[in-house]
Amino acid sequence: LKCCPDSCCGPGGPALPCCGRQLMEAPAQQGLWEEDFDIVWDGGVRPLLNGTRFTTDGHGVQWEVSAGAGMALVYYQLKYGGHSEHFAQRLREVRSSLRHLLAMYKGVPASVLGGNFDAYAVNNHNARYPGGTDTGIFFTYLRYRHVASTAWTGLLLLYQADDDAPVYEDANPFTPPSEPMPSDMDKTCMPWLKQDVTTTLPPKAAEGAVI
Repeated sequence: LKCCPDSCCGPGGPALPCCGRQLMEAPAQQGLWEEDFDIVWDGGVRPLLNGTRFTTDGHGVQWEVSAGAGMALVYYQLKYGGHSEHFAQRLREVRSSLRHLLAMYKGVPASVLGGNFDAYAVNNHNARYPGGTDTGIFFTYLRYRHVASTAWTGLLLLYQADDDAPVYEDANPFTPPSEPMPSDMDKTCMPWLKQDVTTTLPPKAAEGAVI
């Protein structure tokens, strides 16, 4: 973020520092949507991948939040109607990108941008290997398969696998389940729980006996 000259914050100027004013009044025009190429991938054609940055001040697609954004787009269309072709296109792009990553890596990485923490510390987003996906909040996600990114991708595809599939609300972790929670634990997979477990104390030794 580049600040305006200090002179604008002098006597008679706005009370807030210029950077704070810019953050409040001039949000990033490009939004969160971004596209990445995985130039490290050597398994064939490198697809164009689309998703969201972690914050507006970040750089590179972060795939955990991208899968969550896909679920949000599904929910928005379900609640308010699928009248926005712009949103529908974004949903198709992120779902296709996540499917590509699953096929490429048998899991979803946090980022497809190469580089390590040393590269991230240089803070050069134009570098060939910038050090992963910069969150914009003093942290980066490096190019490794990522549990949360893979899990959220699974939730998105369970929620709605493609445009023509029904929406499965129970895949939304923030929605109460459609069926009531069981009142008693199902013990079919744990037969030992069917037995009454009692706590028994060791027998007392006879008086004078040596244990």
